[in-house]
Amino acid sequence: MGSLNAFGFLRPEHTRNVEMGPKLLVAGTVVDDRFPKCSARRAMQGLFGRTLVADEEAALGDLAHAFVASGFSYQAREGHRDERRVSEGPLMSAWKTRAPLLAVLGLAGCLAESVTPAPTGPAPQPTAPPVDVHAGAATPVALTPPPALPEDPYRQRRRMDLDQLDAALRSVTGGIGWTEQRGNTEVNLFQELSSTLGKPDFLQITEEDLEPSAMFQKFLDDAARSACAKLMAEDPTRATEARTFFVHAEPQTTLAEAPDMVVANLRYLLLRFHGRSVGPDAPELEPWRWLMQSAEHVTDDQPTVWRTLCVGLLTHPDFYTY
Repeated sequence: MGSLNAFGFLRPEHTRNVEMGPKLLVAGTVVDDRFPKCSARRAMQGLFGRTLVADEEAALGDLAHAFVASGFSYQAREGHRDERRVSEGPLMSAWKTRAPLLAVLGLAGCLAESVTPAPTGPAPQPTAPPVDVHAGAATPVALTPPPALPEDPYRQRRRMDLDQLDAALRSVTGGIGWTEQRGNTEVNLFQELSSTLGKPDFLQITEEDLEPSAMFQKFLDDAARSACAKLMAEDPTRATEARTFFVHAEPQTTLAEAPDMVVANLRYLLLRFHGRSVGPDAPELEPWRWLMQSAEHVTDDQPTVWRTLCVGLLTHPDFYTY
């Protein structure tokens, strides 16, 4: 037949409760006299038509024991000495008429009172006594609430819009943008693809989409590869003071042969591309050093290694966010 899900959490000490059910609760109220005393009190109050006085309350113990001894019979109690006091009066006829109804109502009420479970919530915690604080002449007392704490002096990073991104790319590369030569015309691809990249046309779109979406990342990667290929070819031909990439190293400089020159150039590039000034032993250099070492494992062309570094710098969030 199966069993209730709650029985899966049944502890051994609860088995007797399940087997006996409400009968066990009623039996417990009989043992501790709650049910017999309640039954006797309700019967007497119904007989007298009022609440019991102190002397009558004192007689409840004997009546309750007699009620249990009679097998919980209401009729057997008519011969009790306390009830004989009123057997001669006019209340006796009313009692005989109302006794069956009083018995039923008293029994139902006492069962409800007796088997009501005790509250299972946490016990109330004691309240600590108040602490008296005596403010003397030397005790500072503030009459106004403390001022609110200032807001954090920073905000979440934001992605550059297309105009900012185009200007930033040209700034770090010394004037090289994401362009394509078509005949005699150099086309700015940021402008040509602006609608695809979320720039508003003020017909259907009025606010620029500045989310770093997958589409944005794809076009940013294309722009970085195009600009870095041009930069690797053009920067070594510039005068030393006009260079923007190979400032402390040359296209053929490797980590193995000249680590100090490579680290110096990495520090310069992080400052130029990301605005981060780091020391020669800063942990921020490790990811970029690892990137160059990884590129050297797959190619013997050192300018390609530097171009890989250039693409990584341009596609990093520290470049296109602020």
